[in-house]
Amino acid sequence: MSTNRPHLTCWVDDSIRAEFEGRGLWTSETWLDLFLASGRSAVPSIGSGDLATMDEDGRIRVTGRIKDIVIRGGENISVRGIEERLATHPGVAAVAVVGYPDRRLGERCCAVVVPAVADAAPTFEDLCTFLREGGVAKFALPERLHLIDALPVTSTGKVRKGELRVVVANVQRRSVQAGDRYMKQGYGIQDERA
Repeated sequence: MSTNRPHLTCWVDDSIRAEFEGRGLWTSETWLDLFLASGRSAVPSIGSGDLATMDEDGRIRVTGRIKDIVIRGGENISVRGIEERLATHPGVAAVAVVGYPDRRLGERCCAVVVPAVADAAPTFEDLCTFLREGGVAKFALPERLHLIDALPVTSTGKVRKGELRVVVANVQRRSVQAGDRYMKQGYGIQDERA
C-alpha cells in the first residue's frame, strides 16, 4: 500500500497470508497478483468497505467509506472533507454529502443540509464560497443544495446515506421532468423541509 493514499481495506484469511509469508512473498502490493497466479478461483479476502491510509510506520487510519466517494467525470471526490468543512459553517446544524446520477459525468455532488436556524438557511452560493475559502477544489464542490429538517439516522446515530441518495436522485428526476433548467444543469436548491 502506498503511504498516505487512500485504499480499499480488505481482510485476508490467515491461512493465505501464512502461505505467502512462508514463501517470503507477502506485501500488500503483491499478494493479490500472487494469489491470482496461484490458480485459485476466489479472492481470499473480505472487503470492509472502508478507505484507509497507512503511514510510514505502518499505522492504518480509516479515512472514510468506499460509498462516500463520488465519481464525477473520472475524478474521485471524497465527501468526508467536504462534510467536515461544511459542518463548521455557522448556518449549518448538520450535513451529509451524497452523489446523484448524471448522464454525462456519472455522478455529481449534493450537499444535504439541516439549517442551524430554520428561517435563515445558508444559500448555495454562500456554502460554495465557504468551501472554496477552505481550500476545496472547484471540481469537488457540490452542485446542488438540498435542505431538510433532519438527516435520517440509524439507531446508533449514523447518517443513512442510502436513503439520502434515493431522495436526491428522485428530486433530480422530478426536476428534469418538470423542465427546471437550473436542475437540468445540476445547479440549484431544493427545499424539502415541511
